[in-house]
Amino acid sequence: FITIMVLVYLIAYVENKDRVDLIETIFNSKDNLVLIIKDGTIIKSNNTLLKFFGLSTLQQLQKSPETICNSFIQDKGFFSKIDDSEETTLIQQLNNLDKKSKVKMVNQATKLIQTFFIHSIHFNSLNIDVLIFEYFPEQQSDIVDKIDDEVKLDPFTGEYHQSRFLYDTKQYGKEDRIFSIVFIDCDRFALINGSVGYMNANKILTEVVVLINKVLEKEEKVYRWGGDQCVIIIHEKMLIATKIAEKIRRSIENHRFYNEVLVTVSLGVTEYRKTEEVDECIKRGGHALYTAKLSGRNCVITK
Repeated sequence: FITIMVLVYLIAYVENKDRVDLIETIFNSKDNLVLIIKDGTIIKSNNTLLKFFGLSTLQQLQKSPETICNSFIQDKGFFSKIDDSEETTLIQQLNNLDKKSKVKMVNQATKLIQTFFIHSIHFNSLNIDVLIFEYFPEQQSDIVDKIDDEVKLDPFTGEYHQSRFLYDTKQYGKEDRIFSIVFIDCDRFALINGSVGYMNANKILTEVVVLINKVLEKEEKVYRWGGDQCVIIIHEKMLIATKIAEKIRRSIENHRFYNEVLVTVSLGVTEYRKTEEVDECIKRGGHALYTAKLSGRNCVITK
């Protein structure tokens, strides 16, 4: 059914865009995630997909299409982003799919790990690719609380995945522990990627993580949030966490990376409040990071 609706949408898109409103009502009523790409550029997604990835507009996805591949959780038998490949675009990554590829991703709205089949359809005459992430309603979603110590590490940085961060923060919240979270984003990493190449950019990212770990205490962890972003948990109140974040910022700013590349990071810091849900703390930390980026980058912002 969803494939038929996509075809109808494409016909309307090409022939008469006035028909799109009615079709979109049906298009957005499905549980599956749908993405339409023309000439390598995302032109449409359904609202279900945007909500799943925590986005509010199509424009946000168009600016960061790598959000999708970066969300794939590595697990045996499941497709995940090929970190050691020069193929960096969404379509190039997904060209590695076979007909029965499955992926696991964290739903940013519910914080559940969900499993999908991926169907890829190519229309030669229109040069359009349609990606359909088919949800498994018959499978129980794995609640993040059930993730155990065997969850796989990120193969590139050697750090835990986003899913483990969500698990750990929920556990700390249940235990009413004092902790702060720090979101870290490499500034203008796309430009670094373009100047030194994908492989060397990834080496720089790994070196950034090494520098972060040198500042942290042994019990504190670095988690790869996705792409060039990572997040850490500091078992202190926000004042101390902010000082640690500033130390991380200076350490990276003063370091000389591959080919003398200069790297800076933006950091967002917040403290868990015992009267709130952990998800609220995470969102606040993400907003602090976003504010740091808007404030000129290479700075620490607290919320």
